[in-house]
Amino acid sequence: MEYLSDISGYAALAITTLSLCMKSDRILRGLNIVGCLLWFTHFALIGALAAAFMLGLAAVMITASMLGKDRVSEAAWWVNIALIPAIALAALAGQAEWASLSPVIGGFLINTGIARCRGHVMSLMIAAGEGFWILTGLILGSLPVVAANLINIGALGIRTLWRLHGARRPRDPSST
Repeated sequence: MEYLSDISGYAALAITTLSLCMKSDRILRGLNIVGCLLWFTHFALIGALAAAFMLGLAAVMITASMLGKDRVSEAAWWVNIALIPAIALAALAGQAEWASLSPVIGGFLINTGIARCRGHVMSLMIAAGEGFWILTGLILGSLPVVAANLINIGALGIRTLWRLHGARRPRDPSST
């Protein structure tokens, strides 16, 4: 089972990193859904159910957003928001570990960025969420999670540079 979790984790790393290098927000979202499903599999296999749930919720939220199902996407977003205080209260009551907040907050930031933001704001929200997922990977002892999120921050930097470079370059009127 460990091999399967590693394979799904490294496949998720590759797809997610590729998605975050995409200049197009739409292509980024489409590839990111595949990455979310692979990360869902990875986390489910290592028994990190809070993280797996967040990736399942992300896939629903982003897919609904891409398909123009705004009510579904918004409902998933509100579920994500509600999870933050719910898990904090559970941790206060001794029913959950405080470490469970990390994937929920990270997921909220990334999901919000991908489903509800565009351009540089999207990249900034994703980068902020990546920090929480690095913490999650360290807590869980998952090298694919830590590596993926460090690499993804670099991929977001590449995306931002490509977008900035494209924005500065004057368009050739004859190319349209």
